[in-house]
Amino acid sequence: KSIAEASRWIQHSGAAGMFLVVLGAFLKCTWLLRLITQIPTCFSTAVVSNLGNIQSRMRAKVPKVDGCDQPGGLSITNISAVPPVRPGTALSMCITAYGGQLTVTTMTDSSQLTPSDSVELTDLLQSQIEHLAL
Repeated sequence: KSIAEASRWIQHSGAAGMFLVVLGAFLKCTWLLRLITQIPTCFSTAVVSNLGNIQSRMRAKVPKVDGCDQPGGLSITNISAVPPVRPGTALSMCITAYGGQLTVTTMTDSSQLTPSDSVELTDLLQSQIEHLAL
């Protein structure tokens, strides 16, 4: 499904209202929230961390060469990271921007996705990003 289809489903199915009802239950019974965050199950198929522009978070005043930080003569040309894959989750992804380039890093759970599935997923992500960038 596309994001637009998923958004329409959320709007028309009452899922958003049900989410608020469940959230209200967690607010009334705070022990439920503690319980659900401590169980060893992840309720998602993928985790995406968008760190955004890394350079805007760097506070050291170091020289820049071609838009990249250069502390002590070492040119930092890219920064990438990825959170660990959570149990029960097939994919972990991190998005960063540094030196005018976007980096998307992925890690998959080999018990859920074969190496060829992981390559296919990465290729699909890359083609979609390139298509949107045009």
